[in-house]
Amino acid sequence: MEYRSIDVNQINDLNRSPQESAAIVDDAMRNIDVYLQRGRAERARITLAGLRRFRQSVGRIFS
Repeated sequence: MEYRSIDVNQINDLNRSPQESAAIVDDAMRNIDVYLQRGRAERARITLAGLRRFRQSVGRIFS
């Protein structure tokens, strides 16, 4: 399984189109799977934390 290198800041960039945001989230989820398979739990944790911040940011927009 391959993964696309993404920066956690990309996850939090709210100036993206919905399609770009969805692609970044999809890549991040795929990366978490790959990191865990390769024993890189700390990197998976950092990526997951970025996704949580993104979810909170989106929640604030729609609240």
